[in-house]
Amino acid sequence: MAKMGRPKVDGENIMLRLPTEMIVAIDELRKQSDELPTRQEIVRRALADYLRARGMLGA
Repeated sequence: MAKMGRPKVDGENIMLRLPTEMIVAIDELRKQSDELPTRQEIVRRALADYLRARGMLGA
């Protein structure tokens, strides 16, 4: 029987505490997306965009 849950990925978990103002902004950004991504996914996307804009992450 196949395991349920998120597939394994090459990476690490990090704990991140954010101010309420940032959480509200993240939730607003999520609502702008057609598929309503999770908070975790929208933070991954925002961080990837930030790093790509600075040439620190490939396309």
